[in-house]
Amino acid sequence: MQLLRLEIKGFKSFGDKVTIRFDEGITGVVGPNGCGKSNIIDAMRWVLGEHRTRHLRSDKMSNIIFNGTAKRKAADAAEVSLYFDNNRKLLPPEYKEVCITRRYTRSGSSEYFLNGTACRRKDITNLLMNTGATSNSYAIIELKMVDDILTDREDARKVMFEEAAGVAQFKQRKKETLAKLEATLSDLERVEDLVHEIEKNMSGLERQAKQAEKYFSTKEAYEKFSIALAKRQVRNNSDDFVELNNQVNEILAQKETLTNEQENLEKSIEDQKNTATEQEKIIAEKKRYLSSQIEKINQFQNEKVRNEDRTQFLNRNHKQIEEQLLQDESGTKQAGNSLESLQQNLESNQKQFLETQAILENFKKSYSEEKIRTENLRSAMQAAQEKFKTLQNDILIHQKEIELKENQQSGSKQENDQIALDFSGQADELQITLKKLQEIENELKNRNNEISELEKIETERTQKINSLTIQIESLKEQIGIKQRKESSLKAEQNLTKSLVENMEGFSNALKYLNNSLNTDNSWSEEAVLLADIFTAQGEYKDALFSILEPYLNFYVVQTEDEARKAISLLTENEKGKANFFVLDKLESVIPNLPPIDNAVAALAVIQFDENYKKLAYSLFHNVYFSENDNSNDVEGFTIALKNGQFVARNGGNWTGGKGKSTTNQNSQLGRKQRLEELNKEILNLENGIFELESQRNEFLNQIENLKEQSQFEELRNLKNETNQVSQQKISLQAKAEQMEESVKRSEERKQAAQDRLSILAEQIEKLKPKINQKKQEIIEAERVYYDLNENYSVQNERFQGISEELQEKNMTFIQFENKLENLKQEIKFKQTSLLTGKERITQSQQQLQEIAKEVNQLKEKIALQTEEITSLSEIKGDLQHDLSEIESQFYKLREEITRVEKVIKELQRQRENCDTRTMSFQNKLNETKLKLTATRERLSAEFEIELTDELLEAKTEEDELPNETLIDEIEAAKRRLQRIGTINATAKEAYDEIKGRHDFITEQRSDLFDAQKLLEDTIAELDEAAKTAFLDAFYQIRENFIRVFRSLFSEEDNCDLVLSNPEDPLSSKIEVIAQPKGKRPLTIKQLSGGEKTLTAVALLFALYLLRPAPFCIFDEVDAPLDDANIDKFNRIIKKFAQEVQFIIVTHNKRTMVSTDVVYGVTMPEIGVSKVLPVDLKGILVE
Repeated sequence: MQLLRLEIKGFKSFGDKVTIRFDEGITGVVGPNGCGKSNIIDAMRWVLGEHRTRHLRSDKMSNIIFNGTAKRKAADAAEVSLYFDNNRKLLPPEYKEVCITRRYTRSGSSEYFLNGTACRRKDITNLLMNTGATSNSYAIIELKMVDDILTDREDARKVMFEEAAGVAQFKQRKKETLAKLEATLSDLERVEDLVHEIEKNMSGLERQAKQAEKYFSTKEAYEKFSIALAKRQVRNNSDDFVELNNQVNEILAQKETLTNEQENLEKSIEDQKNTATEQEKIIAEKKRYLSSQIEKINQFQNEKVRNEDRTQFLNRNHKQIEEQLLQDESGTKQAGNSLESLQQNLESNQKQFLETQAILENFKKSYSEEKIRTENLRSAMQAAQEKFKTLQNDILIHQKEIELKENQQSGSKQENDQIALDFSGQADELQITLKKLQEIENELKNRNNEISELEKIETERTQKINSLTIQIESLKEQIGIKQRKESSLKAEQNLTKSLVENMEGFSNALKYLNNSLNTDNSWSEEAVLLADIFTAQGEYKDALFSILEPYLNFYVVQTEDEARKAISLLTENEKGKANFFVLDKLESVIPNLPPIDNAVAALAVIQFDENYKKLAYSLFHNVYFSENDNSNDVEGFTIALKNGQFVARNGGNWTGGKGKSTTNQNSQLGRKQRLEELNKEILNLENGIFELESQRNEFLNQIENLKEQSQFEELRNLKNETNQVSQQKISLQAKAEQMEESVKRSEERKQAAQDRLSILAEQIEKLKPKINQKKQEIIEAERVYYDLNENYSVQNERFQGISEELQEKNMTFIQFENKLENLKQEIKFKQTSLLTGKERITQSQQQLQEIAKEVNQLKEKIALQTEEITSLSEIKGDLQHDLSEIESQFYKLREEITRVEKVIKELQRQRENCDTRTMSFQNKLNETKLKLTATRERLSAEFEIELTDELLEAKTEEDELPNETLIDEIEAAKRRLQRIGTINATAKEAYDEIKGRHDFITEQRSDLFDAQKLLEDTIAELDEAAKTAFLDAFYQIRENFIRVFRSLFSEEDNCDLVLSNPEDPLSSKIEVIAQPKGKRPLTIKQLSGGEKTLTAVALLFALYLLRPAPFCIFDEVDAPLDDANIDKFNRIIKKFAQEVQFIIVTHNKRTMVSTDVVYGVTMPEIGVSKVLPVDLKGILVE
């Protein structure tokens, strides 16, 4: 596999696209320091998948992108492509030419392409595995890696040996297998925990499941016998219900017949009562009419008497007039003689007349009063009679109401008694149920409190575990951060320590002088390297380095004598030259540092010991560090840019370019100070890690303690028991609610019955005083009536007597009146007759005629009145006869009504008896219905079974058993259930589920054990294969190393490779023994730099002889070699160049001459690298 070309664009200092072509043989890369030579090696390492920024000499990955210059803008991405020709078929045969491309953008996106197709980094590494062309293989060697190989820093030797032996694929497979094994072991641990937890729960669940199974089988038998008994009870109760219902229907039919009969009788009696009422009205009317007729008769009789009296009077008067006429005729003659006698007689009669008139007036007045009194008494008597009848009717109505209400009261009392009896039993049963419910609620409350407490404890425990877990993860992350930082610092510490100990970068003379210190040949006690005196903060390190770079190989001594001793020692041992600053010989310099724009005085920012102030003032009395190049503006001062790329010294001495950055760990400046800082930082980190791990272990112990305190099982059992108690509570609540509803209905019925009784009693009590009052009123009314009737009779007789006496008095008055009139007439007549006798006689004759006429008229009136009286008397007789008949009918009707009312009462009693019987049968019906409902509800509640007709008709073996056997079996099953006690109803399902899970997890555990064994066997096989491959490779490399080493030194020189632990070669250290030129160093560290380099080169080529890499890159590896060793180095490269492509980055001219093609790297534009190819093939070197 041949490396064809490298294309770089936007990577580090390569702002423009650069193409470097590689031919067979040796390719050299040359150029001044800081021009970007090593960036080519970094680009090759990067495109092959390197992701460790420190191996790319960068702080972060984004720094690899070209950052621009003063005239160029920064690139958006870095892109590198590497082309291979698969001529040796190291890659799969389908690849003739391979192009690997990597692209990285400022957004952090990293992309890989294989022949233009996007792929993963893993695809690239897998493709190049075992080809030697990987980013961390021995194909790319930097100078510092030579020391790493020799000092075996971070097992560098082992890595290279494994790469050459092809162990990487075994390690990768082992790594993957170990990851799988770790995951398998983790899964196995979890499965073991699960199995332990499940088995711990299984025994209890198995016992509960068996108990539940026994319980359910017993309950099934209990259910069968209970259902059979319930079916029988339902059938019996149904038959009783039908029979009772028939009886109730018969009684209701009988009651309906009685009701119809009663209603008919009540209807008929109502008609009779209406008839009686009408008859009473008729009787009253007839009595009123009879009274009016009697009054008319009396009136006609009185008028007749008056007319008869008048007729008699007129007859007498007529007779008198006739006699008077005779007398007048005779008296005319005697008139004169008897006038005086008549006058006297008139006066006497007038006096009697006035007396009679006064008596008559008094009698008339008495008559009127008596008449009014009589009329009033008659009206009062009629009113009393009406009131008497009304009171009689009211009493009858009230008595009927009382009888009706007493009947209702009797029925309500019976209903109330029955309700009270039912209520008493229901209330007692309800109290028992409520007491049980209260006990269960108390138990539930206690259990729930206990559950809440346990849940609270479990929640707190879980929260504590979660909190501790989070804290542990946080501590783990902190520990990881600190450990990574510690590893980084330790790596830096080892490197810095190695640099300090080996004085890397310093001349051999300085190394020799340094080794001579603290020995018997010590030339000074206080000599210090200049590089160890001065330090600066990060932003000024590059500037400080650029100023001190010419003096880094100087020792600082106090006296001239110390310097002379050192020089003599170097001269005697031919170790080269060294430079010294003699503090006693330095002139005192007073710094004059005026302010300069955009610059800071170096003495203000560098750090040094007070003992070296004179030296510092001498070196930095006119030195400034600046951001910008403003050297043209300042004369007499030295200006250094902070980035160290430019120094303008006093006197026109300018220095430019890219110096060694202090961020590079090869810098000689401030190594000892840095080593001390690293020691302190690592110690602090170790203490911090120890504290964090102690805290994490404490938290882990707390978690284990908290896990051991788990009360989950107790909580689960308590919840199951609580659920069972809750079911009992729900059942009792339902029962209590039903019973409360029943009690409430009974109370309502009882209260309604009591209210009805109270209302009826109140109504009866209200009616009784009314009846008593009415009876008193009727007695009073009857007494009043009889008193009035008696008074009326007395008054009527008195009135009749007064009426007759008035007639007599009136007759007497009339007689006196007539007599007076007669006397007056007679006197007048006599007077007149005296005057005119004839006129008197005529007048008497006329008067007689008038009297005769009036008598005739009166006779006619009397005849008519007699007829009227006769007619009215007949009517009166008829009325009295009719009244007697009607009253007789009325009293018969009243007797009939009384009789019918007795019959109605008897019917009512029979109806009430029917009601009582109906209520009794209805109660039995309700009891039977309640039994049916209770049986059905009990089956529904207890077994969740509905007693359908099909179930009732279905025949089972239990239906054939007698009741006694069924009851015995039920009681026996109950006793067995009680002995079994409370069970976990879901135990069987839970046990089956957990057993299935146990079987599944056990099977999984078995699979995991098999997988573990298979993985362990695989690891063992991989270890064995890797061990075999490693040992085979090791011994071949050992032989190659001895051969190459002796070719570089001499055949008599001794070298070897030794495994510190041959029994376990894969983890054993590889010791390198090198003793060139007859030396016997105890360690390789005691060899010179050139010897070390050649030893490392020998080891590298020993690896190449075993597994040649397609190419080999040396980055300034030849720097420590002198001319003689350079020639050896070049010879061996020439030898291997026939098989391997070499790319050598070098400053050595001899090495440059030995190359076939040279690429010169320059920086014509500051910050931008450029590559110029030069083909040296065919050019002879003299």
